[in-house]
Amino acid sequence: MAQRAFRTLVAPLALGAALLAGMAGAAEFRSTSEAAVLYDAPSIRSKALYALGRDYPLEVIVNVEGWLKVRDVGGTVAWIEKKSVGDKRMLTVRSTTADVLAQPEASSAVVFKAEQNVLLELIDASYPTTTPGWAKVRHRDGQGCSLPSLGAAPESFTMDTVAILGAGAWGTALAIHLARTHSAPAIRLWARDAAQVAALGAARENERYLPGAALPPTIVVTADLQAALAGATLILVATPAGALRDVVALTRRWGAAPLFWAGKGFIAMDAAPGVGLAHRVVGPAWPAPVGVISGPSFAEEVARGLPTAVTIAASDPNAAENVAQRLRGETFRAYVSDDITGVEVGGAVKNVLAIAAGASDGLGFGHNARAALITRGLAETGRFSAALGGKRETLMGLAGLGDLVLTCTGDLSRNRRVGLALSQGRPLAATLAELGHIAEGVAAARDVRVLSRSLGVDMPICDAVYRVLYESLPPRLAVEALLAREPGPEFQGYL
Repeated sequence: MAQRAFRTLVAPLALGAALLAGMAGAAEFRSTSEAAVLYDAPSIRSKALYALGRDYPLEVIVNVEGWLKVRDVGGTVAWIEKKSVGDKRMLTVRSTTADVLAQPEASSAVVFKAEQNVLLELIDASYPTTTPGWAKVRHRDGQGCSLPSLGAAPESFTMDTVAILGAGAWGTALAIHLARTHSAPAIRLWARDAAQVAALGAARENERYLPGAALPPTIVVTADLQAALAGATLILVATPAGALRDVVALTRRWGAAPLFWAGKGFIAMDAAPGVGLAHRVVGPAWPAPVGVISGPSFAEEVARGLPTAVTIAASDPNAAENVAQRLRGETFRAYVSDDITGVEVGGAVKNVLAIAAGASDGLGFGHNARAALITRGLAETGRFSAALGGKRETLMGLAGLGDLVLTCTGDLSRNRRVGLALSQGRPLAATLAELGHIAEGVAAARDVRVLSRSLGVDMPICDAVYRVLYESLPPRLAVEALLAREPGPEFQGYL
């Protein structure tokens, strides 16, 4: 185990409000001493709202026997057991970097630069009074925990707050990524299942959907949707596309911020043909801009901080750019598109084509066949997108070709794994149960068939996948049927 070395240092408080938590007048600030659950009343039998990690800063409002009523970084008020709260008063770096000096003098030597969200312990509470403008802190060598600031006046404090709805692999990965961006917001990660929330709060890891990726202590996990949405300036829905409509219906009661989703597929609609693009179904009834996050982005790699690039498209170009700016980080590129139709279509159809690619690989048809499937699949996606009003060039970018190549070739692709299993004769139901995650291409194959037939668009590869999934056509016969089609000009009917 590495030795812990502590330094007693002095940090200036005037660096653009760099160090704030725990500095407000007579307000009492404490921090969690262990992972803890917060409740809506002072009883463990009351409703559990969310969980916090160790060293999370809180403002104490009421102190009663065994319990504290506290306010968290996002302004949410809740109850916590007193035994879970320690006496430490924590500071966090709020600017991009802050100089930590040897002495409380501007000319003193810089001992090190503390990066944004690094955690520092205030070791002399009287120091800001006796030495105005400075805080005496202790810092463990190396990168500290990443925690947001409560601010100098919590009762009037406002912070950029992102509510992420859906604590699966992608929702968890987005939360982890946002927590390490330069202007990290307050992050609330919502899950329906209170038991999952308790497990996430205790382990600070999504052991079921994203094992091995630690949740930074800044991420508040909750099963209370109202608490997750309170004061949210952005709502990110990270559920499968099939659940988007229901989640939005629940969210509408408390949320009114811009709404973006990361699911890839079509959603049910009341009018014919029964399914449609998410922005056309959800957007008209939502009080703020809506949009989509798409592109080649395996959740596991995003959580690990590996280089990733995505496309953002929205009903309002300014909203798309705003979300792109929030998501951008050192290893995360976010580009903006003005073609929300094309971005949605590319993300949905590539999952169907990935099932085809997996089946082809599983049958041993080789790399040539896979390349042909990707290329011809892109062509039929283009015809489909154009019929829905999308732009051809969108599918040449991240949300089209980029995502298609990744999903058809990457070993982390769930949809490709479905195709591989089907090629080996595995039943679909058993395959999906073993995945433990949603393979969105299964539902998308059905939806693409309905939509494409209503538009009169020929989509032979997607149609073959539908027949394998829903009509029990053996994958080998499906490929033979595709090969038996009469070939024509390569670009016929692309536009």
